[in-house]
Amino acid sequence: MESCYGGISTRLKQRVVTEFLSAENVTPAEIHRHLQAVYGENTVNRTTVNRAIKFSECEPGRANIVDQPRSGRAVSVTDDKRQKQVDELIKRDRHITQKQIAGRLGMSKERVRYIIGLLGYTKVCSRWVPRMLTLKFEVLSHPPYSPDLAPSDFHFFPHLKRDHKGTHFTSDD
Repeated sequence: MESCYGGISTRLKQRVVTEFLSAENVTPAEIHRHLQAVYGENTVNRTTVNRAIKFSECEPGRANIVDQPRSGRAVSVTDDKRQKQVDELIKRDRHITQKQIAGRLGMSKERVRYIIGLLGYTKVCSRWVPRMLTLKFEVLSHPPYSPDLAPSDFHFFPHLKRDHKGTHFTSDD
């Protein structure tokens, strides 16, 4: 069923009704009941009705009910262009942090985290790795005993960690 009012949003229609009934001195609670009867679950909440009446700067019947343009950042922060920029930064430097990406692109860390999730990256040992590489693994057959994996060798790790503490390596090689 097509609306008779074309492009007018439900919210705007409710503002018109609220303005009209407010001019008729109907209480906010009663206005909200009227709106619920007509719009059902798409009704604005009662606080919105109260606020519309309380903060109406004009005399009844003279209020501007159309949304005014708002300043602020556009919602298109996660568009394809930004996703490509984040992807290029990660591919150029696998050790880059979300904070560094956000700083370079002028975005919030939350949006960077969201885009990284869309791109399918996950952090492994402080490196960004495509998620598909971290989820798929193959079980290799090996002999029950392998000298390369001898349990007796594990006692060397604490010594290696202690000796290399604070050392920063510039490459993975």
